[in-house]
Amino acid sequence: MIEGSTDIMSKPVIHQTDLFHPHADPDDHWDLGCVYALCAGGEIDLRGIVIDYPPNPQYGNPAVCAVAQMSHITGLSVPVSVGSSTPMNDAPEKRLPRSELAAARFILDALSGADRPAAIHSVGSSRDIALAGRMDPSVFERKCLGIYLNAGTATNDPELRRNREYNVTLDPKAFKTIFDLPCPVYWLPCFHAILPSSAQRFEAGANASVYSFVQREILDDLAPMVKQYFLYMFERSADQRWLSYLHCPENGSTLEHYGRMERRMWCTAGFLHSAGLGVDREGGVFRTGHGASIFDFEPVTVKCDEEGLTRWEAASQAKDRFILSVADRESYGRAMTLAMKTLLMRL
Repeated sequence: MIEGSTDIMSKPVIHQTDLFHPHADPDDHWDLGCVYALCAGGEIDLRGIVIDYPPNPQYGNPAVCAVAQMSHITGLSVPVSVGSSTPMNDAPEKRLPRSELAAARFILDALSGADRPAAIHSVGSSRDIALAGRMDPSVFERKCLGIYLNAGTATNDPELRRNREYNVTLDPKAFKTIFDLPCPVYWLPCFHAILPSSAQRFEAGANASVYSFVQREILDDLAPMVKQYFLYMFERSADQRWLSYLHCPENGSTLEHYGRMERRMWCTAGFLHSAGLGVDREGGVFRTGHGASIFDFEPVTVKCDEEGLTRWEAASQAKDRFILSVADRESYGRAMTLAMKTLLMRL
């Protein structure tokens, strides 16, 4: 249940993701469920999904099957495009073939065609968003409400910041380009810092979006077809009958097996914020203005170099660059888990 008035106009959203089947990380399928749930609830108008070109031959193909499953479950029809395989360079649009520009043009068309400015969620490489911005920055200036950039670390330590987060390593120049675009950027660093020499691989912090949960905390209460959506992904199913799979009887032992697994998440706060929603310390979801949220975004200035290494500082007068700020780190993980459960139980 979401508190506050429902008399709002849904916000156009474009979702860019490294969603593969077989999966590279299940968090992307959880994220996809969240944006569909927000669309089904009327908070956002999901205008399109861009799936990264697989960066590693060992990864699966873009999971258009997962998008089709979510569209069937929700009754929505959301277009999808596959991204470029070519890393960013100085003038990419002048040298790339049509197939490599398809996702960038898809983003530009979705922005231009929206009747009001749209938000973009970048939960993968951000390559195609950056490419689109380089091709036509004026569209971003006029029609992009903000880019929610899920990548990087928040540390300014000169040594620790060299331990780059995964999404940054996918295309450092694309990550840098996002900060150069003429539109607001809401930055959600995945961690405070990555500590390769420590037994604790990463450090969370007041500006880090990471949280974790045990999957059964949410899986057990989902609708049958939604459980099957997750099982199809978890099992890395080679069955091409993705539709009939959704209607198969529940396999309790398999669900229990995957339910015991811990799952790390990063992007939930950005999804909710773009929809005008906040979360209280008990996990209640509410419209902005109807309570104090456990997270918000604070104005900053950010500098990012060609290697994707960032330096930032608080800047109360900044108007178009913001960083995630978590008010209560102890309550954050549990609150975000319950908020995600609220969303996914709509499906």
